[in-house]
Amino acid sequence: MTQSATQAYNIVALGSPLGDRLDRGANGTLSLMGEEDGIKYLLKETRPGENPQLLPNELSMLRLLNEAGAQVPVLHPDYQDDGWGRPEDIALLLLNNAATLGDYCEAFLASQISLGNFKEVVLASLEAVDTVHQAEVIHNDLHGNNIVITLEKGLFKAYVIDFGWSFLQEDGIPAWMEYERSWWAEEPEDDLWYLRRSLEGLLSSPEGDEDYLEVIAYLDR
Repeated sequence: MTQSATQAYNIVALGSPLGDRLDRGANGTLSLMGEEDGIKYLLKETRPGENPQLLPNELSMLRLLNEAGAQVPVLHPDYQDDGWGRPEDIALLLLNNAATLGDYCEAFLASQISLGNFKEVVLASLEAVDTVHQAEVIHNDLHGNNIVITLEKGLFKAYVIDFGWSFLQEDGIPAWMEYERSWWAEEPEDDLWYLRRSLEGLLSSPEGDEDYLEVIAYLDR
């Protein structure tokens, strides 16, 4: 029996309540801010001991990426210009009951979703990453949990999240980042390499499965 995208989404994204996902997300720094006209918003705050430059940097990157039409979370309207959002918080549009690329990899490994749906999730993820790179932004922290997958009109759509460590490629690594990180991505290819490495252990298949290897080749491009 063919598995629809909706069925795969229900298995993975609706597998646990939204509250559990918020508690697990971003080390507890995400909370439900409220609801306006039927749209829910998440509040992201700086956690104790975190570099205070991360959220202002993320806010700057999201403004740029929202303007460029990249597939990233949409900022609350009040955070679209410099006249509102405090530097220690950001408000984001809630992406329904999105699960991460890592969640979908785990579900595929457990034979809960079909190869066809897994392929669509991978392709949607890479499309979202491409929109970030087309805006000349290097994510610099790209892993399986920083790509979230939603279902829109029966199709998978991915969004890249968490831009605290990101920067414009033409500007290079900001000096404050160099003192805090033992590694960084300098080019789009580096982002993709780190993404692929983050999924090691979640990607396996019977030897010789050519259809599966075709999907993995997308990640290894």
